[in-house]
Amino acid sequence: MIYESRCNSCGKLYEYIKPAAQYLDSPFCCGVRTEKVILNAPMGHVVNIYYTSPIDGKPITTKQARINDLRANNCRPWQGLEEERKEAKRRAAYEEEKQDKALEKSVVEAWRQLTPEKQALLSKGVA
Repeated sequence: MIYESRCNSCGKLYEYIKPAAQYLDSPFCCGVRTEKVILNAPMGHVVNIYYTSPIDGKPITTKQARINDLRANNCRPWQGLEEERKEAKRRAAYEEEKQDKALEKSVVEAWRQLTPEKQALLSKGVA
């Protein structure tokens, strides 16, 4: 819990964190323990999530369900138009690289299947 206490001599205000059972264990100031202990209300953050996944139609009701839904559908949270454009370019470059590797693999495999005579003819530029 978060507590506040004030020094009776100089009026200085202190904020301290202690378990509820130790709330009287306040800081020292001007040679004596501070008094006038005031309990600050603890703060909490509650997130209510409820929506239907636009990809697979499953209900999303918790933060973990949202994380799992994004991961299962190869998605990520929206981060603004500029970031989304960067991500689109990155993914397009990745796909192009993947296609280039597949094409190169196909060419090498086709070359290996040719007879040595045809390989020699193609190397000379005669088809």
